[in-house]
Amino acid sequence: MGTDSSPHSSPETPVPRAHASSLPDELLIRIFSQLNDRDWYSGAACITSIAPVCRRWLPAATQALYSTLRFDTFNMEYCLRLAQTLLNAPHLRQLVRTLHIYISSGADAPTVERLLGWTALVPPEPGFHFLKFNLHSDDSFATVLLARAPALRAVREMVLYGATTESLVAIPYRLERLTLELEIETAPLPLPPLVYLQSLKNTASHVVFEHALRNLRTLELMHMDLTV
Repeated sequence: MGTDSSPHSSPETPVPRAHASSLPDELLIRIFSQLNDRDWYSGAACITSIAPVCRRWLPAATQALYSTLRFDTFNMEYCLRLAQTLLNAPHLRQLVRTLHIYISSGADAPTVERLLGWTALVPPEPGFHFLKFNLHSDDSFATVLLARAPALRAVREMVLYGATTESLVAIPYRLERLTLELEIETAPLPLPPLVYLQSLKNTASHVVFEHALRNLRTLELMHMDLTV
């Protein structure tokens, strides 16, 4: 009897399927981090719920959970608990890379201290990489408190809104992207030497250029004085 040489005569080799627990940490972190993209609070709750699914997921879920944090005075109870956790856990606060802060006009100094005091304990390396700071108050206490954080030196992208926040611009030593949404009536803001700056967006404040921005690629301004 002849041998059937048809390609369909032998069973197909099954394609191996990777179990979720075998995925590399980098991929797990990326997957878990996607949960925070739209709504941080619901995303954080989701990551917290899936972290105990298996021992393999816990480190990646923890890093995804703490790498991007949001603190605001509209969710005070939750944020104060989170701040206390970071104050007591050095290994967790060192995971923070992206930080969103919203301070309302009614926040007093002791509350802001409890909310942001942990930032002063984060080392400069690897530090924060992104900071969005919305300050809806004329009180500069939150800005002064945040300026104490060594981790601000590592920031690559910064978005600032509100009076007194502009003083933070001079802290990062490798700032690449800057968005300023300061009060329209603020005094002219002389930019410090930002030799690594590639993108600048200014929607309200009066910016004065006193130094050449040789690496600048994107510029969007409403008010500008060129005194280079």
